[in-house]
Amino acid sequence: MGQLGTLVQQLSGPSFGYSEGLLKDIKPERFARFTTPGGTTVSTNHPAWQIGHLAIYPAKVSQACGLKLEGVSNSEQDLALFEAGKDCQDDAKGSIYPTKDELTGKFFDGYRKLVAACAEASDDFLAAPHEGNERMREFMPSRVALLSFMVSGHIMMHMGQISTWRRCEGMGPAM
Repeated sequence: MGQLGTLVQQLSGPSFGYSEGLLKDIKPERFARFTTPGGTTVSTNHPAWQIGHLAIYPAKVSQACGLKLEGVSNSEQDLALFEAGKDCQDDAKGSIYPTKDELTGKFFDGYRKLVAACAEASDDFLAAPHEGNERMREFMPSRVALLSFMVSGHIMMHMGQISTWRRCEGMGPAM
């Protein structure tokens, strides 16, 4: 394992730990629901949307970086529901979004495989430019920059939103 792969692996640890803490006690029947503090519905991105959104990125980022991940892909439905800019919907009947177990399984499995692939890659490979879109290349020009952001900053941004959702639900801190 090169130093850059080790760095990506180290950055992922706190993200995964915080994610596990935030998600473990959310009831499956609330996972895809808008929060209603004091009886007022807040149209916020619920955990199902946040985790589904994050879960599409291991496939996208591995493709941009030229990494092969066994069993990690996105369906058209995944992209239709969770692509950046897609509206989050309150799923009172449980008919729009996959279940909590399906989404969290895809999220953790995809990211763990992505991190494992980084650990196998050489420093030269990870330091090279990626094939992602122009906006990604502008802000994160190398594979390691993109991977580091995706396993740390991107996850933590969305976990912050789940943390706020939890508090609106009357749940305590995860840490």
